[in-house]
Amino acid sequence: NEYLAGKRVLIVEDNPILAFEMIDLVNDVGGQPIGPAHSLSTALQIARLDALDGALLDIDLDGEQVWPLANELMDQAVPFVFVSAQCSDGNFPERFKDQYCIEKPAVGSDILAGLTAAMGGNGAAHKGGQASVDRWKVTD
Repeated sequence: NEYLAGKRVLIVEDNPILAFEMIDLVNDVGGQPIGPAHSLSTALQIARLDALDGALLDIDLDGEQVWPLANELMDQAVPFVFVSAQCSDGNFPERFKDQYCIEKPAVGSDILAGLTAAMGGNGAAHKGGQASVDRWKVTD
């Protein structure tokens, strides 16, 4: 995935093993992983101080929801993808209904495809059940 080469990607994940797997994933495509941030406060501090090109966000950070960080990133026009076991639970704030959400356990290629698509690259997210990458939709 050449599109992510040189891009600064914030990793926000409270599980250290998953965080380091995401770091390896970003490194493997030539990206520059920032973090990992294991807490909301650390992630917010990084987002306010660092120039970021994108982010991978877990939704539940040891009981804290990531929504304040997602708001901050949207306000800064930093594209991001949720990578979470909570993608299908339907409890997303309205503002994030069009964000990519990749259900855990996630395959690395799906994470990269979602991040590339969110960042405007040609990594077209898989649709129609071909992979777990899809835009989350508000359900009635």
